[in-house]
Amino acid sequence: MVWLFDRDGEKITYEICRDEAGTGFLLVMTSTSGHKRVDRIEHPTELIERCSEQMRQLQNEGWKVG
Repeated sequence: MVWLFDRDGEKITYEICRDEAGTGFLLVMTSTSGHKRVDRIEHPTELIERCSEQMRQLQNEGWKVG
């Protein structure tokens, strides 16, 4: 699943995917500058909580879903 965020011409790609082993999930945030942050999450409940928290934080910082 992929979301795109935009703020003043900057972009962030926010992606959720399965990890390589297929046992957990990866949250990958990539900025237009090439900076990448990858968080590995084991449990679906934690995934939902972390996604909600990070998306709220992005929106509070002025990022808009594009």
